[in-house]
Amino acid sequence: MKIDAPLTQETQHILLSLAAIAEAVVCLDSQGNLIWCNSALEKLLGLNAALLLGQPFSHLFPLYQHQFLLPFHQYPHCLIQSGTYSPQQYEFSGVADRFLNRDRPLTPHLNLEISGFLTQEQGFILIIRPLTTDLPGNHPLLDDGETAIAQRNLGKSQQLLNTVMEHIDQAMVVTDQDFRVVLFNQQFKTLFNFSDEDLFIGIAFEDLLRLWANRFQQPPEMLEKAIRELSITESFVFQHPQFSPTTGQRWIELSHNPLPTGGFVRTFTDISDRK
Repeated sequence: MKIDAPLTQETQHILLSLAAIAEAVVCLDSQGNLIWCNSALEKLLGLNAALLLGQPFSHLFPLYQHQFLLPFHQYPHCLIQSGTYSPQQYEFSGVADRFLNRDRPLTPHLNLEISGFLTQEQGFILIIRPLTTDLPGNHPLLDDGETAIAQRNLGKSQQLLNTVMEHIDQAMVVTDQDFRVVLFNQQFKTLFNFSDEDLFIGIAFEDLLRLWANRFQQPPEMLEKAIRELSITESFVFQHPQFSPTTGQRWIELSHNPLPTGGFVRTFTDISDRK
């Protein structure tokens, strides 16, 4: 996603951090129409954001009751009007077909877990986790005009990003061009057992790496490798073990995404169950 120069650095961090999240993040207005989404939703549907913006969520992910299309706020077990929408699993058929007038579904069945919360403007922020592995595939990249729409719709809300970050399963941290921490979520603190004294806004990420190496018994060469990789300007994924007396050995998958202004967005996933 291209970010225009007039945007503040904070806004750039927000947009790029949301783009790096594995789960689809969707912003709806008070009528349930989509006003912003990250690239994970495009990948999930195999469609460009330009086709999705302005569409009712119920047209993208339709549920029917007695052959009638349900509006989003009437989905079973959807209690989002009360403030927080706890994770619920749904099976959808004919995803995104209603407004594209397809003769047959793009994805015959799509199993999703959806959670979310209300915004101050009585809109909705949804976190969508696919439970289906057979997804449509790659999506076209956004052009400048579409990116501008996404930027306007998302705005500059630091609170929005913080709330979204706390609703995702992955641990996440964002640094500035000097590799000092500017954003992180609770999952990041928990995964690496950082205390409030260990982890705070402005701490050098290299200091966190040294704490991590000591706490999880990492060899010196692993620490040196981790420090060298801070300045890598290309995205990469790396899997590594970490050990602690309390949790034993766990396997962690690191996803590194550099920011154009310097620094990076990193997500961490516990993949021990796959090993």
